[in-house]
Amino acid sequence: MKKARIGTFWQVYGSQVIELPDEITTRDEAIDWIRDNFDDIPLPEGSYVTGSDELDEESIEFYEG
Repeated sequence: MKKARIGTFWQVYGSQVIELPDEITTRDEAIDWIRDNFDDIPLPEGSYVTGSDELDEESIEFYEG
């Protein structure tokens, strides 16, 4: 039997409300703060984005057995 291991990418969209420091007063300041702290913000629950799946052709491993 021949087999292939494949990888697939897909997108998920989620949104959440986060707390900002009191000194943030403008949208631009909020965006800058969020960008600077993005790695520390937990990811929200999400939903699959229809049609976003894509085959990762670089990951394909072909083998027999």
